Amino acid sequence: LQAPNPKENAILKADAVKFVTVFRNQLPKDVFLNLLPALIKFLHTDTRVIHTYAAWCVERFLSIKDDKETRFTAQDLGPHVEKLFGALFNTLSFKESQENEYIMHTIMRITAVLKDQMGSVIQEYISTLSKILARVCKNPVNPSFNHYLFESYATVIRFNSRYNSQLESSLMPVFQEILGQNVAEFTPYVFQLMALLLEQQQPPLPTHYQQIFPNLLNAALWDNTGNVPGIVSLLHSYAKKAPEYFTKEHIQKYLELIAALISSVKLDHEGFRMANTLIEFLPLNTWENHLSTILKMLFNRLQTKKTAKFTRMIVIFFSVFALKHGVDTMISQVENIQNGLFSNVARVWFDGVHHVHGNAQRKLCAAALTVATTRSQFIMQHDLWGQFLLENVKLLEIQQDDKANFVTSVGGDISEGFKVKFNQLQFAAKDEMSLTKDIQDPKQYLAQSLNQALQNNNFRPLIQTKFASLDGNVQQAVARYFHIAGLNPTILKG
Repeated sequence: LQAPNPKENAILKADAVKFVTVFRNQLPKDVFLNLLPALIKFLHTDTRVIHTYAAWCVERFLSIKDDKETRFTAQDLGPHVEKLFGALFNTLSFKESQENEYIMHTIMRITAVLKDQMGSVIQEYISTLSKILARVCKNPVNPSFNHYLFESYATVIRFNSRYNSQLESSLMPVFQEILGQNVAEFTPYVFQLMALLLEQQQPPLPTHYQQIFPNLLNAALWDNTGNVPGIVSLLHSYAKKAPEYFTKEHIQKYLELIAALISSVKLDHEGFRMANTLIEFLPLNTWENHLSTILKMLFNRLQTKKTAKFTRMIVIFFSVFALKHGVDTMISQVENIQNGLFSNVARVWFDGVHHVHGNAQRKLCAAALTVATTRSQFIMQHDLWGQFLLENVKLLEIQQDDKANFVTSVGGDISEGFKVKFNQLQFAAKDEMSLTKDIQDPKQYLAQSLNQALQNNNFRPLIQTKFASLDGNVQQAVARYFHIAGLNPTILKG
């Protein structure tokens, strides 16, 4: 590997690189850092097998994690960054490797390691990727290469917001061309990157965002189901950053899109994402008169095409609404539809909450159950109070693997390719569970909220009476939460 002529004994060199890569986890950190200059030299060779193996080796080493942290840092790569990117960009000029997915995967991986430490290479980075994107737009051939190209953009946007004006200047013309010519393979990526760029903006927004917004509500754009998740993410960003864009007319179109998605078994979760966005970011008085219609639509779907996924999503919907606008507001609307209907809704809530996946969503649901038991006058005076507390304790006591966390890495095996539907850019993924960002421990949150409710002279006797009738295991669990929060549980019994 240290021989002066990188082309000499190409097969042996490739085998040696493969050997080092296969046993990368067993090798000391310094081995890779000492090998890096040789790998950079191999990247400059026009022999495809050598520069491809060299790129693969770099990407696989940079993917190594020790105790969930990447082994190699921006500081480790610092002395080699300019030469490394220069070699990789040069490799993409070789005819045989213009769309070499291993090269682009390595570019993405290095960007992910460097994060906001791109330094002097970022100008060349933006310029080179823009030229590549403009070229592949004309004839998309390699879906794996294209995916890593867009993932590279997502990575640099996520971690380098101070360069977003330059990124937008280079990307927007290409985005307009992709959308104008309806390059179906790329439109889902465009919407994801636009959502990420918009998330990084501070008001007032550039005028082109306002010009784009009305077109996103055009039903024809949603005919390609591959576009839907990306547009939903983009609309989420608009609602978060510019809720004033949502006029009465736009909200009506937005609701029509929700209705269409909710009716689809395959896309109903996207309809719920839109509904949750509406609840969290748009002022209640701009859409409250539509709430009854939304609830009737959800209940109708629950009766006609109930699925496990739909039940989970409607529980998350209830939870988002409870945390943002209070449980009693929702109960009032439900009871206006039909007197006594909330008891049926509560049963759906209790059943579905234990099928919610992922720590973030489970924390959201637990927080909503806490709000229901400590801030709702309706529930406080209803027989349902004990059941809400019981379901909350059951949810908090059962540990579950986090199946819905944001993934910060992209896998190395893409042999199956990517279908022209929707491929999530991992570095463009967003945390849409912001309502509970300040809740560190749901158990403490329940204890603190109950303790606060017990300070109210009107609530205290109701809570103490209802608490006394609960199962002993539930009482012990809640008392334990009080101790965890540093509170005295004796207040629960008077």
